[in-house]
Amino acid sequence: MRNLIHLTSYPGRIPINIHQNQEDDPDTALLHGFDISHVPDGGFITLTNRGCLTYAVKDDIENASVVQKPRWTLDIMQNIESNDNDDSFFFCSFADEVEAVFCLSRRGKVVRVDLPMDSFDENSAPNTVELVGEFEYGINCASWSPDFEVLLLHVNTEDVHAAALLAMNNRMDVMAEISLEKFVDVDGVSGDLSVDSVSLTWKGDASKVAVSSVDEDGIRRIKIFDKDSLTLKSIGRMENGSDVKNLNDTIAWCPNGSIIASVQSSKRSSQIIFFESCGLRHREFKLNVRRFSLSKIILCCDSDT
Repeated sequence: MRNLIHLTSYPGRIPINIHQNQEDDPDTALLHGFDISHVPDGGFITLTNRGCLTYAVKDDIENASVVQKPRWTLDIMQNIESNDNDDSFFFCSFADEVEAVFCLSRRGKVVRVDLPMDSFDENSAPNTVELVGEFEYGINCASWSPDFEVLLLHVNTEDVHAAALLAMNNRMDVMAEISLEKFVDVDGVSGDLSVDSVSLTWKGDASKVAVSSVDEDGIRRIKIFDKDSLTLKSIGRMENGSDVKNLNDTIAWCPNGSIIASVQSSKRSSQIIFFESCGLRHREFKLNVRRFSLSKIILCCDSDT
């Protein structure tokens, strides 16, 4: 892979510094987390944007004591010996097959923290961390496939007008990589702060993934790719083949695979619109509000809505 720098300065795994039941550092509070991932025992792993990983169990959350007494916390930046204080973590996810949590940062760090099952015992904690590598130009977004076999990443490249979409397995081996167009608002003429935002959503059976991003011509499009090879299968479009205008970056694939939902906004109104798996736009419903920012859509598992 052309822009992932695999590290040679950290042979194998290194011990990590753990704070058991830390109460003083506000950055360890689970409720202040930037991303959250469930673990098999019903607990939660939470990552703050400053790189603090925290584990708490469900009982703690129900008793509202999680902010004061997480089971353990660790400082990722301290344990990988990084002085990049301006970096920001945004993604963490537990992969059951390899018993590890993967954490990603905006500046491109890929960190693996091993979490064997005894790490979730009351008096235990993880004991290794690995800085797998770094994407030289940063990571925009990432998402595991529903079966946790593929981690999809949208990353920047040396070419400011292009990005890369990569499919990696849970051992962090690259399985496929393709280049995508990228819009660069040089003069700030778009006036839209979301032009750099990229969203990913998987089909429920993990066979396809949809990507919402802004192409070089300034139009946001939804593109659907095959899981294994990242072959482009279809592009969101009207029945006559024209582009669907004024999309925002919010997308969600119904778990049963029937439809993809997104948001279309104008100066006067917003509406939820739907695409078939082949990319054709059909059906919508208007929202009784003026233009607004919608950050997430959740679709029912057993219906088309």
